[in-house]
Amino acid sequence: MNDSAVLRLRIQKRLRPLYWAAFFNGLVFWYVVDKLLTTRIGVSTSLLGIMLAVMAIVTVAGEVPSGILADRWSRKGVLIIALLCLGASTLFGLFARSPWHYWGLCICWGVYAAMYSGTYEAMVYDVILEESGDETSYERLFGRVGQFESAALVIGSLVGGLFLATNSLRWPFAISLLSTVLALICIMRFREPLVHKSHDAIHITKHIRDTFRAVVGSRELIHYFAISLFLGVTLRVYWEYTQFWYIQLGLPKSVFGIAAALLLATIWLRSFIANRLSIQRNLVLFICLGMAVGFGLLLTIANPWVAVAASFGAMVCNQLAWLALNTLQQDLLPSRLRAGATSVFNSLGNVAFVPIGIIFGYLALDGGITRAAWVPVVIMLCSATTAYSAMRLHRHTVE
Repeated sequence: MNDSAVLRLRIQKRLRPLYWAAFFNGLVFWYVVDKLLTTRIGVSTSLLGIMLAVMAIVTVAGEVPSGILADRWSRKGVLIIALLCLGASTLFGLFARSPWHYWGLCICWGVYAAMYSGTYEAMVYDVILEESGDETSYERLFGRVGQFESAALVIGSLVGGLFLATNSLRWPFAISLLSTVLALICIMRFREPLVHKSHDAIHITKHIRDTFRAVVGSRELIHYFAISLFLGVTLRVYWEYTQFWYIQLGLPKSVFGIAAALLLATIWLRSFIANRLSIQRNLVLFICLGMAVGFGLLLTIANPWVAVAASFGAMVCNQLAWLALNTLQQDLLPSRLRAGATSVFNSLGNVAFVPIGIIFGYLALDGGITRAAWVPVVIMLCSATTAYSAMRLHRHTVE
């Protein structure tokens, strides 16, 4: 066995606990039923929009500080805190009887999302740097994290959907707690890379200042800054509201689990497709965002089966665009600031989702989901336009 093969095996072995942590972290059975739970405990669509906006605010408030904490303290430790918050969110759903319980679910999940944001990306990239110094394998190896997580999310949706046949919304929450415990065990077995601590320690205020400077460190990163905002909003809208397309358009409940599984499978598909594309990532970003606009337009049609197909197509394109964007960003960020800067990028979509989520919720009232569908279409047009500009800038820089 040659040296490169031995190196690949060593990296794979080191990342294996992280892969399984991502799997059990994604094995959440209640994601497919939580919006149905809101209808049972008296949460209206407009109130849900406010709740989701507050959840986004909580995520934004904690995202950058948690990213900087991960860079300065421990990325592994931050992930453990994230999983504890996911467990608390699940407990609120398990015992939900009134709207205030769903408030608790949203707030705890917002903290979880803040802690989770940017940490897996930074750890995978730094393991590669620490073991080999060859960043070209990042997209493939980080994509594998997404594949494990996606497989778990699909399984969780299919199994969670089965409980709809028994009219039970409690069991999906109960069995999700076991998955969270298994994820905690896996992450505690992971050996954290120390590349980000190889630099001299700097004062916290300078670290914060350097983190924000890294985000706008070049004209290309400024373009990616804007695309992160647009793409983050679009993904959040589709993640949070797709069930309402199914509910308002009359999709049979027996198909909910399958429809949700298709949507979550896009996390795996983005890596499967990306690994087989040899074209420049700026071009991938532009093409995918352009195609996403077309699928978004189909979601303005009042047909449940068109909604299932179009939401799947839109998410495949947006997820692939997100992976391409993530790769382009990581290549331009320094290791000691990577988790914090990535959290800044990820928080942009959460910031913008606050007003957009409320607007979307009100537009979707009284069966108006197809009217509200125009909101992400406009946002995706802005994304595609900015991606085209970034592609031209990259070509000019290379030349």
